[in-house]
Amino acid sequence: MVRNKNNLLLFCFAGWVARTCFRCPPQGRGRLVDSAGLIWSVHKACRGMTAIVPQSPLWRFLRRWVARPLFVYVVYRSVVLPLLRRIWARIRFGRWTRPSTWLHCAPKNREEFFAKVPRAASYRPTPWLIGGTLQTASAELPQKFRAGEDVPYGERTSVKIPTRSKPKGASCCPDIIPDGTVSIDWAETSPSVEDAEAVFLVVPGLTGSSLSPYVRRCVSTLARASPRYRVGGYSPRGSNGNELTNPFMYSGGYTEDLRYAINHLELPRVTKLFIVAYSLGSNVTAKMLAEDGPDSPVTAAVVCACPVDMLPLSNYMSYDPWGKVWDRVLVHGCNRLISQSPVLKQCVSRCCRCL
Repeated sequence: MVRNKNNLLLFCFAGWVARTCFRCPPQGRGRLVDSAGLIWSVHKACRGMTAIVPQSPLWRFLRRWVARPLFVYVVYRSVVLPLLRRIWARIRFGRWTRPSTWLHCAPKNREEFFAKVPRAASYRPTPWLIGGTLQTASAELPQKFRAGEDVPYGERTSVKIPTRSKPKGASCCPDIIPDGTVSIDWAETSPSVEDAEAVFLVVPGLTGSSLSPYVRRCVSTLARASPRYRVGGYSPRGSNGNELTNPFMYSGGYTEDLRYAINHLELPRVTKLFIVAYSLGSNVTAKMLAEDGPDSPVTAAVVCACPVDMLPLSNYMSYDPWGKVWDRVLVHGCNRLISQSPVLKQCVSRCCRCL
């Protein structure tokens, strides 16, 4: 009986997926079937229904005209079509992935970029990680499923941010910035600031910290690249043990905390500083670099999955099925941060009473 109930739930989920597919805008339908997880859910649902209504005419109709076409469509969109695109890229460009850098840059900018970063011309993404969904999920895999060992953290730099007035020209910033704490966890193999050839800072996304799997993975890779690299993972307010004394945290446009932490390092002029930022952290990094201009102490930065325009991103998470899934994941992460902070829990309870 329990098995039948579970199968019925899976079948209901498959029906919701099909219904959502016809209700979402055309540009959202393509992203609906970007993962093999959907294939497995529909497959389990179809097998489970045979135990509930094995001889039902309705079941035979759904299996033949709904489940099978949907299964074929899922396989085509998630496996066959990407494979055909890569074969075409191999024929057209001589490589298995279409070089988006070549297509979206003016010739002058392209030559200048490849002159500064020669290895970008030979970049190859992981062939079996098709689409952003699989790439994001693979970055969150536990260490036992990844190549190489994680380099443990050693020294920790806690940066106490005092209460201060809004800097001149700052945007997305309150008139009075409340006090708080951010931190940087340095890889155990990192040399001192004076002996370091370069300093790398990895900035996480929303609800992330230096303990996030994708941050640990990046920190470990950079730390193993050279023993003279000082590599650290950044943790914003309220995460990874940074105590909150007030309900003020951060946003995609608030750059003062990251800037204050970088200036607090007091790096020598000869030491180069590089930043690798993800998701919301990449938006904060890009905005900070644009605000500082040539006066920025950052030598170069890599911004990954940067949500340049927040409004289309919010709309995508509102109507696209996979966007709704990631929206739930992010909300769950925010709720986890709230549950870990008494200050935030008290603030949320007051807001709920006011409503």
